[in-house]
Amino acid sequence: MNVKSFAPAVLSTILLVAAGFEAARSAETARDADEKAIRSLIARMVEDWNKHDMKSFSSHFADDGDSVNRFGQWFRGRAKIEEHLIELHASPFRDQLVGRTSEVEVVRFITPDVAVAHESVKDSTSRYIMTYVLSKKDGRWKVESVTVSVIGNPGQGPPPSR
Repeated sequence: MNVKSFAPAVLSTILLVAAGFEAARSAETARDADEKAIRSLIARMVEDWNKHDMKSFSSHFADDGDSVNRFGQWFRGRAKIEEHLIELHASPFRDQLVGRTSEVEVVRFITPDVAVAHESVKDSTSRYIMTYVLSKKDGRWKVESVTVSVIGNPGQGPPPSR
């Protein structure tokens, strides 16, 4: 290879490597923005919950989303989730449903448009983990599914084996 043909080859290689770094940085920036959006969505849901605004809370679900509550009840579809939560927040149990605090522990991307998030939650009745499956459609994140897992009293230990 002569010097004249070598220089363009080196320049092409350098440009390809630089383009690869820029693409990786761009993807990382997009992922960071998506993680921030998911964390913000969950924070808004906590605010809605504490205000007993179940219409707004439910608006963060996909139309065909589902939810499994702490009692193992499974609600399918945003309309059913909203109906149940409005009823729950109108019940005498209502006063125990305020003061929810939480922290999103982790957001993990399955694909650029599908994520799993785990939220540690504490309210006046218990501590639990909420596991969310979220999807991004038309530039907006929506909850596809959420499951509530109550955390037992750590001092209790596991149930006795039979």
